[in-house]
Amino acid sequence: MGQIKHNSYRFILPFLGVAILVLAALPLCAQTPSNAPIPAQLTTAKTVFVANAGSRNDQLALVAYDNLYQALVSGNRYHLATTPAEADLVLEVSVVQTDALTGYTKLVIRDAKSQSLLWTTYNGIAAAGREKTFEKNIANSAVQLVTNLNSLVTSTPINVPAAKVSAPNKPTPNASTPKKTRLSDKQ
Repeated sequence: MGQIKHNSYRFILPFLGVAILVLAALPLCAQTPSNAPIPAQLTTAKTVFVANAGSRNDQLALVAYDNLYQALVSGNRYHLATTPAEADLVLEVSVVQTDALTGYTKLVIRDAKSQSLLWTTYNGIAAAGREKTFEKNIANSAVQLVTNLNSLVTSTPINVPAAKVSAPNKPTPNASTPKKTRLSDKQ
């Protein structure tokens, strides 16, 4: 009977050894940075068009749009185009609510010429007990999307100033904000 136990250990020990080696190597694989290149359009783009991709609540979508737009202006990395045809990239910002006062902001980046999806980034919105606090948290989350974008396309992150919750549809005068023209004004 002692001989049978000894023979079963002879088969189990090699498998156990291999399992231990595989499990020990997993953390090494997880720490290896990705060598996958990001799309070239992201690093070469000079102009962007910002689109409001919406939300279930239009007011919250405008908060995200306005703050993302202002963060791009203050970041001085991109020229903001007034039409998609003038841009290298189209940035689509949206707010996704998972509950009444929680959710995340989403930034979809497309090539303006081909409309090909290049990248998507998300940022969680800190939970809030009040709607005004939630709006402030959306503003901060939208600014963080710009920081995420800048970190993606550069080796060093470009910090964007903290969000200032601005009232939608009330643009603040800023000398660096591009002048918007309506199609009806061009005749």
